[in-house]
Amino acid sequence: LSRCRVGMVTTAGKIDAPLDRDGRREQRELYAMEADPPPERMFTADLFWDKAATHTDDVESFLPLRRLGEYAAGGRIGSLSPRFYGIPTDYSQGKTSQRDAPKILEWCREDGVDAVLLSAL
Repeated sequence: LSRCRVGMVTTAGKIDAPLDRDGRREQRELYAMEADPPPERMFTADLFWDKAATHTDDVESFLPLRRLGEYAAGGRIGSLSPRFYGIPTDYSQGKTSQRDAPKILEWCREDGVDAVLLSAL
């Protein structure tokens, strides 16, 4: 790991995603965003988790870009990818394996990523 570039993949959406009348993302699309500086907020309202027991106000709790940057600075990992990647939660194995995963792989290769962490909500 001390020589690996590490990337992050999340199912959280970009905070500026257009919303429908019910407060859900109108379109759930793949995206790549700069990892530095890490986002202060992500859109998670349309995802499902135990909302009575926890929250997603602390982005670092599910997208630990700052912590990974600290690990890179300390030599624990080689470096952090310059971007992180967002993938929509989709219940279609075909879309995930034939469309989304190849695009994420393409971006990871562009960024020289050796290892990827998936932080799904």
